[in-house]
Amino acid sequence: MNAKFVKVLLGCVIIFCGHFVTAGEIILTKKIQIAQTEREEYFPQISYSPTDKRFLVAWIDKLWGAYYELESRIRTRFLKPDDTQSPARTCLRGHNLDSLLLQYDSDHNQYFLISNLPTCKYRLLGPNGGMIKAGNIPDTGLTTTVTYHPLVQEYLTSSPLHRFSYKGVPIGTVKPVGDFGTSLLLPDPGSTNYFLFYGVSRESRTTIYLQVVRFDGTALGQPRPILQDWYVSSVAFNPLRREFLILYYSPLRQWRALRITERGYRIGPTIILATKPEAWSAAIFCDDHFVIGYNQASRIYVKELNADGRAMGSAVPVTEMGHFAFRFSIARGEGKKFVIVWDEEDNDGITPNTSYDVFARFFDLP
Repeated sequence: MNAKFVKVLLGCVIIFCGHFVTAGEIILTKKIQIAQTEREEYFPQISYSPTDKRFLVAWIDKLWGAYYELESRIRTRFLKPDDTQSPARTCLRGHNLDSLLLQYDSDHNQYFLISNLPTCKYRLLGPNGGMIKAGNIPDTGLTTTVTYHPLVQEYLTSSPLHRFSYKGVPIGTVKPVGDFGTSLLLPDPGSTNYFLFYGVSRESRTTIYLQVVRFDGTALGQPRPILQDWYVSSVAFNPLRREFLILYYSPLRQWRALRITERGYRIGPTIILATKPEAWSAAIFCDDHFVIGYNQASRIYVKELNADGRAMGSAVPVTEMGHFAFRFSIARGEGKKFVIVWDEEDNDGITPNTSYDVFARFFDLP
């Protein structure tokens, strides 16, 4: 499976002069080079440590021979709010590494990192990025979510559901609550439960369900169907209203958003975001509103919505016209400061296939 062409069913942004640029109401800063070498670098993920006030960026890089891959690595480096970066370090080596997940644990100031394919591996990283524990996740498909629940101090991954202690010790595998291949998990900040969004495909039709699961991964109540024949890409939870904002799409159609209650009932009308959608998006609840990002026609955009889902200003392009940008990740820093990291096509003629490099930009909300 090639990560360039994997569309995740459920998930999981230009001016280069160095001056601030204002577009709409979101303030963008200069483009920052994270990884741009003769290797192919792609699938970036980012998390923020409020303890150390810096971001950890992780990505996959590949070294190609004349016609085949020689090596895959997962690399990490810290990015500070002043744009300075730590030296890159390698936390995993192998072959055919294909996708990456990163979750920060604020209780213990550490990071849980997962690499999919050909074998699902995990690494528990300390506050300086050094490895605390390493292991494999057996009997798993494509893992699409890793989350940390502070009330139970455990990590939960999917698919299927695997529990880990905050020390990175496997606790057990939970029998899937549904016949799903990919999913999205969010911890409930008001209880020890999780919200699980997953898709089931039967007879060429896909239905997205919301299921509440206990901290041990077992189902609580019955799943509720949310959408049919659309792909859910990302979800944010508003704990003030106990409701979700869901970003979803259909190829060649539209990016849309939908608000639902914690029980899965629709709130208000469907929100039309953009046309010409691609498969990657992000949604973050920030104070009393949402920050979202999405792909449209090979560019990445960010946008701010209020708690009712109404746009606060225009969508802001983060990448250049004509530069194919696909996978990206967004993390919130202090206050209203965010960082987005993305991989961007680089036809440098060095690698035998289309190559990618990793970049970042800070952006501030008004």
